Amino acid sequence: MTEKEKMLAGESYDCGDKELITRWHLAKKLAKQYYDTDTTDKEQLNSILDQLLGSRGENVWVSAPIHVDYGENIHLGNNIEINMN
Repeated sequence: MTEKEKMLAGESYDCGDKELITRWHLAKKLAKQYYDTDTTDKEQLNSILDQLLGSRGENVWVSAPIHVDYGENIHLGNNIEINMN
């Protein structure tokens, strides 16, 4: 069982695992890109969300900044707005 599988199963896992660290760094990089993207560039914002999240429905708006550890376990449906605080 991989460390990621252990984590997803709620078991003890090594958070220093190479796969988990790589995904964590990617999530932080994508969150920064999202923050730095002009709010009127919906195509780019959606592209970043598609890379960051597990899935994204239609008509989704997430206010920056985004804070996630991995992101891929977050699934958003249609007509979602996530504001800050």
